[in-house]
Amino acid sequence: AMIGRTPVSLPPEVRSGHAPAAATTWLMIGALALLGVASVLAPPRSAPLLLALALTTCGIAWLTRRAAPRALRATPVLAAALLAASSTGLLWQPVMALALGLPAATAWVSGGTIPPPEPGPRGRLPLWPTLAVAGVTPLGLVGWLVLAHPDLSEVIRAYVPPLPLAALILGGIAFAAINAALEELVWRGVFQRGLEAAVSPALAIVIQAGSFGAAHAHGVPSGALGVVLAGGWALLLGLLRRAS
Repeated sequence: AMIGRTPVSLPPEVRSGHAPAAATTWLMIGALALLGVASVLAPPRSAPLLLALALTTCGIAWLTRRAAPRALRATPVLAAALLAASSTGLLWQPVMALALGLPAATAWVSGGTIPPPEPGPRGRLPLWPTLAVAGVTPLGLVGWLVLAHPDLSEVIRAYVPPLPLAALILGGIAFAAINAALEELVWRGVFQRGLEAAVSPALAIVIQAGSFGAAHAHGVPSGALGVVLAGGWALLLGLLRRAS
């Protein structure tokens, strides 16, 4: 574009005629807010409430199916899929995998934007910031255990089978890798990338961090302190993704 004789660089969404309107942006943020409300208020396996919120979020996806860039349009669709999958009573990791694997069922709503239509350019992880973020994780979890004294009996029943120690160690390593990969795909891969199509990168990082923190209200770490810790960690991960 030109203003007078001065060239102006426009965002890709504007050049393609898909600049998100303010109402569309707020609807997308509202979809994440509904996901956060469900995470905080809905008791585990509260299927009616989760399905009601999923249907509401599907409505947001339908209303914005043509008004937003493809990456942003993925946000309410994935939020709805997470809510619907959560109503099955499955553990959180299968819920994330199921929600990420629903493009065929939701293509009529989203235009096939789950997972994101195009991966971002491949970058390089900065070594020292990556190591710093990795080091924060165990420190934060230990601090949560010391300060909150949580009851982990339900978590142990769900995730720790009666197996030999060596098998538990190997299973724990595999679980940590799979869980981290799924959470990164959801929050930094879809939500943060989609939000960056509508708001500033800094605000996109803050919004996805708030959503990530709320998702841990009944997880590990849990409670108010867990929400703060998980949200703070998501801020660091969002900044790391931006830097890479």
